[in-house]
Amino acid sequence: PRGLELRDGGYKSYICTLYMDNLITNPTMVAFCSILQKTIQKPTSRELLEFGDGKVKAEKVLANSRRRVRNMWLLAYTLHNNPSLIPSRVHDGELRA
Repeated sequence: PRGLELRDGGYKSYICTLYMDNLITNPTMVAFCSILQKTIQKPTSRELLEFGDGKVKAEKVLANSRRRVRNMWLLAYTLHNNPSLIPSRVHDGELRA
């Protein structure tokens, strides 16, 4: 009879199972959870990276890389503006001719 469903424990379990199944397989919820999981699992720049025996912070590696690139550009700019300096550059302990 109608109205007695709420007193039936099996019916409540069945309805709760259907409700949870709907929540778990909801395409929007599945997409949201997968995006959230990918965002959480991405390594951040503050995580440690392993190089050989020691561990170096990624920020330090990134700063060193940026410094090296900046210095190369400054050297190229200086040598472009002062071509007379090119022969006096030291390479592997020897002067370039």
